Amino acid sequence: MKLQNLFGVVFLALIPMDSIAAPQGISMQGRVVDADNEPISGTRFMTFRVLDAPEDGSILWSDTLQVQFEGGFYATSLGAADEENPLSLDILANYPVWIEVQLEDSPPMSPRLELTSAPYARLAEAAESLVPGADIDASSIRVNGRDIIDTDGAWVGAAPNVPWDNLQNVPEPFADNVDNDLLASLPCTDQQIAKYSAELTSWTCAEDVDTTLTPAESIAHIEGATELNLPAGTTADGDPVITTTSDVAWSQLTGIPSALSDGDDDTLASLSCTDDQIPVYDFGTTSWVCGDDANTQLSSSDVISYVESASSLDLPTS
Repeated sequence: MKLQNLFGVVFLALIPMDSIAAPQGISMQGRVVDADNEPISGTRFMTFRVLDAPEDGSILWSDTLQVQFEGGFYATSLGAADEENPLSLDILANYPVWIEVQLEDSPPMSPRLELTSAPYARLAEAAESLVPGADIDASSIRVNGRDIIDTDGAWVGAAPNVPWDNLQNVPEPFADNVDNDLLASLPCTDQQIAKYSAELTSWTCAEDVDTTLTPAESIAHIEGATELNLPAGTTADGDPVITTTSDVAWSQLTGIPSALSDGDDDTLASLSCTDDQIPVYDFGTTSWVCGDDANTQLSSSDVISYVESASSLDLPTS
């Protein structure tokens, strides 16, 4: 028989005895499945060996026991009931040691299980004070070199693979092993969908009303809108959309008149005139120059003098 998964779950514990000198044993629990991952059942013979190395090495102790399996699980005690073959302190004193397990004629299971601090607590004087119901204060728990309970007391070991039939206190809705999927049992016709009815407080069959807009309908909605609040950064054919609040740099302008493309040609601004002078256009130089502000406004006496000195006047009828 080909086996896999030596221990789905393994617990090691001391069996308290009345006297530290009396034969003592190790409580051994585990789970065995075959090559098809099916649990072993019934009564089988198992051989347990204590060796001084994880591979090869010397056999320090061995025993073959009749073990009862249920759902792959077993529990037995090593060296406690056999006074002629006890698992004595002298054997455990050869630290470190490993336990090898073999099911009937199958090859020994691998890897071997290293006996860690729990069995060797029997060597300490504090073991004499351990009584049934006593509290055990441990910093962590490891099995076969792997952490099972960390220093915070949290379980960090592998999740147990528990068959459904071994579960207890299963909630009532699941106890009948039936998936009560109400939607799966709805007798709908082709292309109908499930809709919840608040009036009936249940799911019912209904027609699938098409609420998807076509591209033409989407465009009609947009073109018919009186106002569109587009997000910042909106573009048209890759170009930014300019709004009344947009900041446009001079370098982004196109079609600038040639007279303005080289800057502001304000020739009068460069005139350096003296106080009260004004720009005067000079036909000789065809440019603006500084000149005095001569008073060219006529007074009343000037007007009368010009009229009276005229050789003739063509006055209107009135």
